[in-house]
Amino acid sequence: MAQYKFEGEFSNINERQLQFVNEVIEKQNLQVEKVIFNRMGKAGDNFISDVKRIVVEAKEGKLNMIIKTAPAMEVLRSSLNTDLMFKNEHVMYTEVLPKLLALQKEAGVPEGEHLRFAKCYGSLDEAPNEVILLEDLNEADFKMLNKFDPLPENCLRSILKNFATLHSLAFVLRHKEPETYDLFNSKLKNNWEPKYDDPDFNLQFKMFSKVNSQILDEDYQKEILNNMLTDVSKEMEKLMGDRYSKYAVFQQGDAWTNNFMFRFEDGELRESVMIDYQASASISPASDLLFMFFNCTDHETRSKNFIAWIDYYHLELDKSLSYFGLKADDVYPRDQLDADLKRYGKISFAIIILFTNILMRDQSEAGKLLEALQNGGIKDAMEEMGKRKMNKETAERARNRIVGLIDSYIQFGLLNQNEIIIYNLASKHSIMAQYKFEGDFENITEPQLEFINKVVQEQDLDVNKVVFQPVGKPGDNFTSNVKRICIEGNNGNMNMIIKIAPSGETQRMTFMTEIVFKNEHLMYVVILPKLVSLQKEAGVPEDELLRFAKCYGSFNEAPNEIIILEDLCESDYVMLDKFESLSDECMKGVLKSFAIFHSLSYALKYKEPDTFEYYKSQLFDVWSLMAENPVFKTHNEVFVMAVQALLEEEDHKNIVKTKLAEVFNLLTKLNKWEQNNKHSVIQQGDAWTNNIMFKIGEDKVQTVMIDFQGSKNNNPVADLLYVIFNCTDHETRVKHFYDWIDYYHAELEKSLSNFGLKANYVYSRDQLDADVKRYGKVMFGMSVMLANLLMRDTKEASELMEAMKTTADMKELMESMGSQVLQHETIIRARKKIVDLIASFSEFGLF
Repeated sequence: MAQYKFEGEFSNINERQLQFVNEVIEKQNLQVEKVIFNRMGKAGDNFISDVKRIVVEAKEGKLNMIIKTAPAMEVLRSSLNTDLMFKNEHVMYTEVLPKLLALQKEAGVPEGEHLRFAKCYGSLDEAPNEVILLEDLNEADFKMLNKFDPLPENCLRSILKNFATLHSLAFVLRHKEPETYDLFNSKLKNNWEPKYDDPDFNLQFKMFSKVNSQILDEDYQKEILNNMLTDVSKEMEKLMGDRYSKYAVFQQGDAWTNNFMFRFEDGELRESVMIDYQASASISPASDLLFMFFNCTDHETRSKNFIAWIDYYHLELDKSLSYFGLKADDVYPRDQLDADLKRYGKISFAIIILFTNILMRDQSEAGKLLEALQNGGIKDAMEEMGKRKMNKETAERARNRIVGLIDSYIQFGLLNQNEIIIYNLASKHSIMAQYKFEGDFENITEPQLEFINKVVQEQDLDVNKVVFQPVGKPGDNFTSNVKRICIEGNNGNMNMIIKIAPSGETQRMTFMTEIVFKNEHLMYVVILPKLVSLQKEAGVPEDELLRFAKCYGSFNEAPNEIIILEDLCESDYVMLDKFESLSDECMKGVLKSFAIFHSLSYALKYKEPDTFEYYKSQLFDVWSLMAENPVFKTHNEVFVMAVQALLEEEDHKNIVKTKLAEVFNLLTKLNKWEQNNKHSVIQQGDAWTNNIMFKIGEDKVQTVMIDFQGSKNNNPVADLLYVIFNCTDHETRVKHFYDWIDYYHAELEKSLSNFGLKANYVYSRDQLDADVKRYGKVMFGMSVMLANLLMRDTKEASELMEAMKTTADMKELMESMGSQVLQHETIIRARKKIVDLIASFSEFGLF
């Protein structure tokens, strides 16, 4: 090697590669004295390339480079897709990355925001002599972190920012120069593509399942592992088409710790750089994110930060796109990102298991694996992994990685349905033993079950068992999962009602779960007890006290909200048939409850105005949030058409169309008006038949409101009209409507008198009549909307709830409501309900 002045470790570099290295060095215009080749890293740091550092000593000084050379052995090249991998990296360093950086410079992006990558001194894309020479980032004080340790939070966010920049520039290139994007896309090949139709491919994952099952403790973990590693090739083939999707980007493709370098100053992270692009291809951004999250972090860290990381990535994506006049919500919406994370879950799981079996090995084990790969290719390497037991430290690392992976997939909803069933069964058996729980609790999360157990133990019953039973039928409650728990103990028995928040993100968004559970938590824990304390301080007789279900406990931590209440059935309260009109006696019972409830808002406002204002500020109006949401307004027409399809008379159809067209604007207008209205109260907010329980005696009817998720600051008539028009029919209303208004006002006067207040001063009858008129149109619209939901039978309600669980797009949801084939009886019920509403609102002059 005298002609090249080469020294050191270059025996496995062939003549053509050495010739190219010399050509690159000559282009640096240095008076070279010698070039020293030094080995880099340890066995297991890199399986695809041979990586060395070359030190060019010249009269002008030293220049270091990193050299990546392709293996020459055919068995190794075939096993590792060497041609494809080196071609990808060649294209990325010589074409794609420089082009993306040029886009940033043209747009005037600040230098500190530029995509950072190692300078490429030269790349030879000539099989089997591929070689690439790169900047030695160690010279700029970059360093590699320990592959066995989870990445620190600051390092991970730095990588996420790099991903956001890289991905955003792919979107920009497609937007500005689609032909250039397509050209690059045609040159970059997904390294998994040649593998998925290989008959041995699925067998390899079966072997991984067998090997890794031996280091797992729990049967459910082994079952999940086996299921997730079955039919991997089909899953991979399904996702390969994403390279042509409008949401595809150029990915880094191999985002594990040894492919990142970090620069620190005085212990503070300054920047990070991705250093390997051999697996780059056009695919969903979710692929890079999942690969990095689950290869570079542990479950404990993910558990706390996973959602925040996704938020941060999307925020940085939007920031980078903004330099080019683009928005992330248009280019790659957050709901699309969430959907892609779910879609790529199984394939990412399988690839991470593969990498775990390689990357968690120590130097000695990695060396033997590499030797097997060199001798017999991938088949011999698989046999080596299958027959040779991991050493103790490696097995522990691998076990922790796999258990953490499974736990994270469970927590973040990335498992498929079969795996969820496996986990739920295992979890159920464990919890049954630990908490003495039995029955139907599969869809309750562990934090919720822990809270239930805590509340149960506080009752000092010396529990023998707790049996979970479903309450009601689909359609009885749309926003919560309601169950009865029957507690049997040595010190007595008791029942409780539990209301459980849905955990699915789509369902939570549709129902605004976090808001409605927060409302109810505040009502049961703070506001209702406060109102009763006012009555007790004023010496109100016990039988006139505001009655509500005792709250045994409320857990207000999203997404695991739960509230545990008194079972009113134990006190002989019953729920009436939602399809039947409430009687005059029942309605008066409800109106008396409302009069007491509303009067206590006035008493609180009079005695403690600051307390009332605070409560008012903490309750959120779900209907107003819907009204202000442009999605609801935009797709309201779809819903109107669904309602019109239930009707026969053209006049009725036109009334519905006209009145529903203005309902959202009216809601917004009235909500603003109520903010500073002296007549406003804290209302119940959702007074339909299934949210009221009745105790019907021989001489009187007692009522209890059981749902406060819709509670907010509003006008008293909102509660009155809501219950009148959603719980009675036209025939009953015609007979009693005005009597009901009189009765409510008389009971309001009676309750206010306990506090030295008079209804005629606080909320006069004239004001009540004016408000009934003012709220007429908006209440008609709300009642028609509810008729479409509440008149459905059990089967139809189940289908609608299933659509609500899985459909994030409001247009799709409204269309499904319109297209759903309803039973004849349901159509008759809903039609009568809406025709009755039209008749009553006309009769009482409320249009």
